[in-house]
Amino acid sequence: MNHFERTYRDVRRVMVTTTLLVIGAMLLVAWSIVDSHDHAMESATHRQYCSEVGIWRAEAARGIPVVERTGHPDYNGIADQQCMGIRPAGYAEGKQHQLASRIH
Repeated sequence: MNHFERTYRDVRRVMVTTTLLVIGAMLLVAWSIVDSHDHAMESATHRQYCSEVGIWRAEAARGIPVVERTGHPDYNGIADQQCMGIRPAGYAEGKQHQLASRIH
C-alpha cells in the first residue's frame, strides 16, 4: 500500500468518525427537545388538573349542586398533597361555615 492509499484511508476514517459524532450530537439535541416538551406537557396537564379540582371544591363550598358544578372532583386523590394552594375540601367547607356563623 502506498502513501496515497494510507492518507486516503485515514481521511476517510476521520470523515466517517466526524459524521457519526455529528449525527450522535443531533440525536442528543433532538432527544433533549422532545424530553423538555414532554415535561412541559406533563406540567401543563398537572396544572389543569389542579385548577379543575380547585373550581370543583370552590363550587362545592358555595353549595352548588353536583350536577351544576364545573371542574371535576379529585379523581386521582392527589390534590391535597400535590396541588399548591388547594386546601383539603373539609377545611374549605369548614371555613365557609365559620364565616356564615359570624354573619348571623
